[in-house]
Amino acid sequence: MVNTASPAPSQERRRGRRYPAAKLHARLRVKKGLFGDWVDVTPRDYNRLGIAIDTDQPLSADQSIMLQITLSVDMGDIVIDKVEGMIRNAQPKGSCTRYGVEFDFDASRHMRSEDTQKQLAKIEEILVRSESLTQRMTDQTMGR
Repeated sequence: MVNTASPAPSQERRRGRRYPAAKLHARLRVKKGLFGDWVDVTPRDYNRLGIAIDTDQPLSADQSIMLQITLSVDMGDIVIDKVEGMIRNAQPKGSCTRYGVEFDFDASRHMRSEDTQKQLAKIEEILVRSESLTQRMTDQTMGR
């Protein structure tokens, strides 16, 4: 079932603010059998608990997926492989669908590891700093 209505603020299910995913890249693999093809998806927003992605790949609620998330930064890319998540919601967006993905920290030893959780938090920290800098620059431009 696809929810096309925007939830009222009191019904918002996200557990944290999400940040624009301007320099974020992601690939998705549906967890079926031993093998699956990687598909490029378009990240829309992110926090350490989840990500919103746009794709034309058909997915369903509560489906397990695996992501590879890459953040491009000046000093090199931060790449996190084998990020496991669950599809929590879907909204049609033109020719594709926007899916809300909640990271599944109970899915595997890799997802429970402190290193993986630190890397996911690091991406959020960089996106927060980037958004803050963009906002300050916009404020300065508007103030002139």
